[in-house]
Amino acid sequence: MTNEKLSERLSAVLDEERSELAQLWSEADEDERREWVRSIEPLRIKLR
Repeated sequence: MTNEKLSERLSAVLDEERSELAQLWSEADEDERREWVRSIEPLRIKLR
């Protein structure tokens, strides 16, 4: 598989995941949202 094909596939997968996460976020209550933010904060720090 070429880099271009891999890039296209990765973009498609990321778009699907983003869409699913947006849906889950919109359905979550405030407490669930706070917990999600707390749970991903260590990852966000590592990615900086």
